Amino acid sequence: MNALRAGELNIDAATVSSRADLAYAAIKRDIIGCLLEPGRRISKAELSARYDLGQSVIREALNRLYQEGLVFPIPREGYQVAPITLQQIHDLFGARLVLEPGIARLAAGRVDGDYLWQLDARCRALYHFADRQGLASYVGANSAFHMAVARASGNARLAEMLAMLLDEMERVMHLSYLLGERGATGGPGHGRQIEALIAGDGDRAAAASEKLLRADRQFVLDAFMSTSRLQAVSLTVPPGQIVQAE
Repeated sequence: MNALRAGELNIDAATVSSRADLAYAAIKRDIIGCLLEPGRRISKAELSARYDLGQSVIREALNRLYQEGLVFPIPREGYQVAPITLQQIHDLFGARLVLEPGIARLAAGRVDGDYLWQLDARCRALYHFADRQGLASYVGANSAFHMAVARASGNARLAEMLAMLLDEMERVMHLSYLLGERGATGGPGHGRQIEALIAGDGDRAAAASEKLLRADRQFVLDAFMSTSRLQAVSLTVPPGQIVQAE
């Protein structure tokens, strides 16, 4: 078996200290990006061949992913990628609606405005992605924006809590964009929230944060409601499906 490096799997080398880390990072990336679709059955042998890595390190990676709730063992059959459920979507957005407006209120007057505008511009530029790589870049830029606001709040515990939610949220957003349709004029952007944050207006920043989250929740629910797989509660997307930019 050829020795693989992190770069060959498009994994940040700084996050990889062993082949087990490499396997974990690669599998998690593909689960988050829905290349390994929600509900899909997988095996150590399949993943070993997919990533050109030994089954022992694949097993270790799957154990870590099981602890994170991203895969589940199936006796005598292998593993299943965790499905995405409507309850999970409601819970994630419910938690974010409790957390993020308060974070925005704390961050008002403390943000790096130039950096937030740069992230917002990146989100807008990437909104009409045409492939999975563009989708991953868009979702990553959007998460970076929310984390920048959280760090500016000065409360490390709140930032840590939001990071955990966004980690789960990225897979939901990937699937919703694969299933849904994006508007021709691009996403709503974070402009009003940024203006309020720079101005130090905590109430207005909190209100803008809540408005954006509610819009995101509606987009996700609309995307999931549009698929006939809704009746099965766990939602999946066929391999390779991507909604093309208009």
